[in-house]
Amino acid sequence: MPLIKTILLLSVAYGLCSCVTVPNQDGLLAPTQGTLSKNKKIGDAEAKITITSTRTNSNQIELNVRHIGALNKINPRAKNYIVWELPAGTSMKPQSLGPLYIDKTSQGKLKTVTPFRNFDIFITAESAPNPAQPTGEKLFWTTINR
Repeated sequence: MPLIKTILLLSVAYGLCSCVTVPNQDGLLAPTQGTLSKNKKIGDAEAKITITSTRTNSNQIELNVRHIGALNKINPRAKNYIVWELPAGTSMKPQSLGPLYIDKTSQGKLKTVTPFRNFDIFITAESAPNPAQPTGEKLFWTTINR
């Protein structure tokens, strides 16, 4: 029995066990929060995400970006930061969740809903306001598994 406890503790310590999101008292999954990985071109910028279950069995996404630089410093042709999702386990292409508007304090926020539970989310710098597919490189990214 001590060997099993030791293996379990080492697994948790080294991240070998995956965490399970459990329902709260309303039967909804507890919110998932995290920080997106970033491209070195982004500098000191950071992006945080919160995923919350809705009563319609969808997921509400709240994405907050801070200290993000001007688009022309990342890509001279870019005019928009676009947020994308790529559903896992499907043959679907990335879908735009919309533009990420940046305010005068270099902060941006996007709040939207997705029906998907498992997906990649990423941000690119694009020249078109409503591109059909991403053309810019990923500036921030993460994988959501709920």
